[in-house]
Amino acid sequence: QLHKMDGLWIQLKTYADVKGRVTAVFRDGNVEVLLGGGVDTVIVPSECVMTDDIASSLALAAMYLEEGFSAAAMIFIVRLLAEHAFDVVAMLKIADFLINLNELQEAEKVLRAALRLDPSVASENHLKALCSLAEVKRRLESYDEAICLCEKVLQHEFGPEYSSSATALMCLCKVYHSLGE
Repeated sequence: QLHKMDGLWIQLKTYADVKGRVTAVFRDGNVEVLLGGGVDTVIVPSECVMTDDIASSLALAAMYLEEGFSAAAMIFIVRLLAEHAFDVVAMLKIADFLINLNELQEAEKVLRAALRLDPSVASENHLKALCSLAEVKRRLESYDEAICLCEKVLQHEFGPEYSSSATALMCLCKVYHSLGE
């Protein structure tokens, strides 16, 4: 069954000079690509698709999800993780995507890997990973752990100009609300 999508421009890995726009995704993970500016389309495996950046890759994964193809989306996400295994920023974006999908155990694994890659407790990415992990723990109802993670963030960064401290405070509010406090 064919599912038409709004245009996401990609490049085919096998042909560096071939560019096209994704017009459909399929349950089996294949994508239909409208080549160049023309009328010809080709159906290729998603492994042959190369996007410009992680945001475009996540947009393609979202296309699978919007069509209800969660298995194909997760296969795509696993491949993205392998391709960006040492890119903390990409891992944080993938983790946020997984959190939005409610794939909390997978998000936790990605976040813990990001924390191992960036162990500096004062770095912005480390603090963002702690905030996201606190949100995962809150959703999993591991409230004590969520509180500890938020407190770690607040120990290293506090003030209205810091986005991580604001995120940590929001998470703390949600935790205490869930606990009825």
